[in-house]
Amino acid sequence: MTKLDELVTQIALTLHRSAPNERWARQAYRIAAPEDGSYRAEVYSCWLSDGSLAYDFPSEPCESQIGQLAMNHWRQTVELGLPRWYTMTVRVERTGKFTLNFEYLDEYPEGGIHRPVPHPRWVD
Repeated sequence: MTKLDELVTQIALTLHRSAPNERWARQAYRIAAPEDGSYRAEVYSCWLSDGSLAYDFPSEPCESQIGQLAMNHWRQTVELGLPRWYTMTVRVERTGKFTLNFEYLDEYPEGGIHRPVPHPRWVD
């Protein structure tokens, strides 16, 4: 397993154990970082077993740890000479299954990171 794979697995495991309530079915974490990685914008989403969206956040210290792990992943991609991602979305199901998606940009719009990061659209 590569260092990048380990970081993704740690993010998914931390997200899984940080569920904001007992009735959760799915969670998603999405982070956006500018070209220089100087800051980040994050969105957490949690869906309950009835399909409704919960407006809770992960428990601390997990919330901070997830952001730090994600930025470690971003920095590791830069150190390895890989393309820098603009957004990373990690989706975790209660069963433990998780998926990962990246978005890459050729040009970073000025002030683009300040726009809200949309909630992932993956509710059944």
